[in-house]
Amino acid sequence: MPSQNNSHFFTKDSALPYIYLLLFSYILYLFMMPIRMGDTDMWYHLNGGRFFWENLSIPTTPFFSFIEPQQEWTNYYWGFQAIIFKIFDLAGYQGLAILRSVLGASTVLMLFTLFTKNHGEKNAVILLLLLAVFIIIYDGRVYQLRPHLFSYLFITIFLYILQYRPNLTPVLPILTIPWANIHGVEWPVPALICGGYALPVLIKLIQNENTGVDRPYLYLVSIVMCAPAFLINPYGWELFLAPFNIDKDTYQYIGELTSLDDKALSTIQINGTVIPLHTAMTLLFLLSSWTFIVLTFKKQLPLSAGILLIGGLFLLFRGSRFVWEWLLLCIPVVSYLLIKPVPVFFTLTKGRLPVHLALSIIIILTGSTIYQKANQFGSYPFDDRHLPTGIGDFVKKTNATGHVLAPPSIAGYVEWKLHPNIKTFIDMQFPPSTDMNMFKLTRAYNTEYGLRQFVKTYDIDWLLMRINHQPASQNIAKLPEFQPVFVDDALVLYANRDKQDELVSRYGLNAVNPHALFDKKENSEKEYTNELERLLGISPHLAGINRVLAIHHLEKQENDKALQYALVFARLSPHDPNSHYILGRVYQQLEQFEPSHTSFEKALEMTNQDSRAKVELAMATTHYFEQDFSAAYRLFNKTVNPYRIMHEPDTLYMFALSATIEGKLEKATRLIDMLLYSTDPDKHQDIIEQTLDIRTKIEKGEFDSISFVEWAIKLVSGNLETTAD
Repeated sequence: MPSQNNSHFFTKDSALPYIYLLLFSYILYLFMMPIRMGDTDMWYHLNGGRFFWENLSIPTTPFFSFIEPQQEWTNYYWGFQAIIFKIFDLAGYQGLAILRSVLGASTVLMLFTLFTKNHGEKNAVILLLLLAVFIIIYDGRVYQLRPHLFSYLFITIFLYILQYRPNLTPVLPILTIPWANIHGVEWPVPALICGGYALPVLIKLIQNENTGVDRPYLYLVSIVMCAPAFLINPYGWELFLAPFNIDKDTYQYIGELTSLDDKALSTIQINGTVIPLHTAMTLLFLLSSWTFIVLTFKKQLPLSAGILLIGGLFLLFRGSRFVWEWLLLCIPVVSYLLIKPVPVFFTLTKGRLPVHLALSIIIILTGSTIYQKANQFGSYPFDDRHLPTGIGDFVKKTNATGHVLAPPSIAGYVEWKLHPNIKTFIDMQFPPSTDMNMFKLTRAYNTEYGLRQFVKTYDIDWLLMRINHQPASQNIAKLPEFQPVFVDDALVLYANRDKQDELVSRYGLNAVNPHALFDKKENSEKEYTNELERLLGISPHLAGINRVLAIHHLEKQENDKALQYALVFARLSPHDPNSHYILGRVYQQLEQFEPSHTSFEKALEMTNQDSRAKVELAMATTHYFEQDFSAAYRLFNKTVNPYRIMHEPDTLYMFALSATIEGKLEKATRLIDMLLYSTDPDKHQDIIEQTLDIRTKIEKGEFDSISFVEWAIKLVSGNLETTAD
């Protein structure tokens, strides 16, 4: 076992501020993270928890599904479902966010404790490197509230007790009981850990050697008692069969069960200042393998550490779902890097300046990686983007009932939101879902015949399609009995006329194309806006519909209506630069220039490099309307490129006039020539006439007179109607 020297490793070490900064920043990040969509498994767990508390029985059949007969299965995470629903019932998404953050932070702190038990004073850099690598990999899972988070915490606790506090091993069977009921399918991992630590002690007892623990028999008995403790669950020994009751083909389509990407353990790259997941995994793989080989060669490798590392690698190559178990099972081996100075790292970081430089680089890269993810956060505590919240509002307000076909990747949320009124087909629980169920669903969403077969076989009332799923939308268009009745920010809801005639007559979308919301049929202007407004009447918090209506009224210069919807869009999507850009455009047309600048500046802070020119061009237009021609010219000159972008004539005109007022006559003359050559006089006669006036005044040398400026301001303030690009 590693040395249990408890001397405080920070006494002569300059790493303390860096390590505490990393830990504090990451834990703060965890507590700022909202509940958001990764997959929708959390919601089918909530649905199962609701069933448990309403019926005081464990759900063991797919009660949410219309498939008959109902298949039974071992619900090995029933305890997790009961816990999270009760927390949700008491504290909503805020409670769930806190639970997830507490589990994540506790695991990271346990990880820190495991590492610092073996830290040597000369290994500050590698300690911080290990923490950074572990955090980056762990962060790939922690944002999802699933039973795995309990398992990861239990793994670190088991490792800590078995490695460093053997006198506490009698606690392990007690801890095993909640583990068995919260995430019982994980039992091979605690079995591997317990076996890995029990075997060397048992061998040394047989050989009558020093075992390294004070009370070896109690140590072994406590470990062995974890096995019967796992039987304290509603299913008894059947729980041990759960990991093997998955259909073989499931590994072909469940993402987390598919084989590990070839690059995952063999690629090191840094994207700017962001460390990709596969780079962190490669570093951990190299560090753990190198340590394993060196310790084996020196005959210093503890049997327990070797067993856990090999077992972790076996799990890793079984599927990408086991990345995080492998991560934690590497700890006993890589911890040996911290016992004595590592020659390579010690040489590279010899001296205070190289040490601080190396520590700073690790902090900057890790912080930048986490910061990039934090930029994707939506509203706290619940980021409902990409979830069909509006569909749920529609079902609730219309009391719709029946059977729905829903995409499996989002069906967990659908079943939670629509139960008990509407039953779905399957979610991503395998079991009780089967390979054949998934095959039928895949065919239904990708082929016309598969969709017809499914509708016929299962007597479908409703179809849910992703907005941007072209094959599905094209296929459903060939089934005239289905008509769209609602669209939210994620899905389109179609109703079967033959079964839901009254709802179709009342809510059917005729003028709105739900898969292309900006498309308007000819002569349907009024019906188009009425249908969009009706959608908001059912669910006011649809960001996409508010966006469409804001732009629609903006284009018609109905500025007060545009402002109404733009404000809602900006409130619903504060992290979307487009929401602030549209709001800035509306304020611009209302001649409210100060809030226009504020909105554009917010958009500029959030937008990527490719979209900056669009926002800056709008800001230039606002400066132009404000008669701040110096600021307008500066931004026009930065963003207008008539050789690559087909700018509107009014944009070129504003640029040319700003250039003239600023005395940039060569630039102005070139822009005037471009404008006169490329502008259709039948459509923009007023712009052409005023451009010719500018050319005449330049030729006569009148551009720098007071009368010219007054004339230009008069054009800007009323004689020339312009629209922002």
